[in-house]
Amino acid sequence: ITDPELEERVKPQIQNYKAEGLEIQYLPNMVEKYLKRIPIEVAQKFKEYYEVVFQKVEEYPSKRFLDILISAIALVILSPVILILSLIIRIEDGKPVIYTQERIGLNNEKFTMHKFRSMKNNTENSNAKFATDEQDRILKIGKIIRPIRLDEILQFYDILKGDMSFVGPRPEQIKFVEEYNELIPFYWARHKLKPGLTGWAQIMYKYSSNLEEVKTKLSYDLYYVKNRDIFLDVNIVFKTIEAVFWKRGAV
Repeated sequence: ITDPELEERVKPQIQNYKAEGLEIQYLPNMVEKYLKRIPIEVAQKFKEYYEVVFQKVEEYPSKRFLDILISAIALVILSPVILILSLIIRIEDGKPVIYTQERIGLNNEKFTMHKFRSMKNNTENSNAKFATDEQDRILKIGKIIRPIRLDEILQFYDILKGDMSFVGPRPEQIKFVEEYNELIPFYWARHKLKPGLTGWAQIMYKYSSNLEEVKTKLSYDLYYVKNRDIFLDVNIVFKTIEAVFWKRGAV
C-alpha cells in the first residue's frame, strides 16, 4: 500500500484480519516470495514503496571482513593458476596479459576492473559491446577459461582493494549504465551495493544481450539488493559453484 489515505481506510480491516489470526501479505512481497525477483512493472506500480526501500540500502557489517578473507585466501590458492594463465596468454597473443576496463561501482563511482585478456587485441574499436557480439575475437585459451570463469579470478584483487564484493550485482560498462539509467526504471538501485564477482542475477538468469533481457536480469538484482543477507550470500556461493562446474547461468 503506497497511498496514505488508502492505508488509513483499510487499517481497521487489516487489524480485524490479524485479530482473527489471518496472515496479511502485501502484493509486492508475495511477488518477491514466489518469483525470487522484482519485476520492473511491480517496482513501478509500487514506486514510492521501493524508492524508500532502495534509498535505505546498507550492507550488513560482516560482509567486508568476509570479502577480505575470501579474496586473500583465493589469491594465494590461485597464484599458480594466475602464473600459468599469464604465460599462456603471453605466448598466444603477446601483451598485455591483463585486461582492464572502467566500470561503474558503488554509488555510481567509477573503478578499474581487472580480468585476464581472453580476446585478441583490438585497438581500433573500443566501443562498449555485448560479449556475444565479439565471438570472433576470442583466443584459444579464452575458449577454455571463459566458460569456467577463470578469466574473472583477477577480480579477487578488486575485492581485496574494496572496489568490489564477492557477491553483488555484476559491474557494468559505463556507456551501458548511462543508457540503462535513461531507459530502465530503478536501474540506479543496483549501484546501492558494491558490484560482485558473482550475484543472484548471474546464477538465476542467462547472459543478457538486449534491452528486454537486461530488464529481466535487473529484476533479480533488485531482489538481491532488497533481500540481501549472509544466508542469501551463502546460497549464491553454492549456486555459483554449481554453475561453474555444470556451465549453467551467466556468472
